[in-house]
Amino acid sequence: MTTALFLLIALQSPVAETVRMEEALSDWKLEYGASWQVKMSEETAFAEMLYGGTAHSTFAPQTDPEWFQLARARMAEASAMLGVDVDTLVEDRALFLPLGWIGTTDKYAVAMDQFLDGVQVEGACANLLFNAEGGLLSIQTDCAVGELEASPFRFDAEAAARRTLALFREETGLVGEIIEAPRRAWWRLPEGGVRPAWIP
Repeated sequence: MTTALFLLIALQSPVAETVRMEEALSDWKLEYGASWQVKMSEETAFAEMLYGGTAHSTFAPQTDPEWFQLARARMAEASAMLGVDVDTLVEDRALFLPLGWIGTTDKYAVAMDQFLDGVQVEGACANLLFNAEGGLLSIQTDCAVGELEASPFRFDAEAAARRTLALFREETGLVGEIIEAPRRAWWRLPEGGVRPAWIP
């Protein structure tokens, strides 16, 4: 029992997370080339950026749905490094970047926002950069990481508005005014996961 508990703690330690990250990056390099690098998040045990190489694609997407399909596949492949659940990502835009006219090559930028139970994770987005043939050049993400669980919102919109005004008056001594109704969102936690929040 003691040995099993020790192993469980060890597997959850920062050292174990680092080992998993190194293994995942090593596997990625074996598949797509040794020049790939990661930039680690300052808050979590995962990478916030994967860059430095080209992960060639077996096909060149021609439509937005095909670009999103390829982006999802790459996010799933890199999930051990990025810590992002691909099922929480919702397509935002696929943008053609005509960079050939300035002496480089054309690119595609694909962006996906993060949602949980139909509510957006505030400021959470995954951005992928591809060459025109579908080769992945980089992934940047500020999405919530780890296993995300929805929890109840303690306030409704009216209660959230009243609380916002009360806090504003308490901190400034002024009487505020709600211009737009607060909206529900999930707030990213540094250790992973999310908590309910109202955004005024």
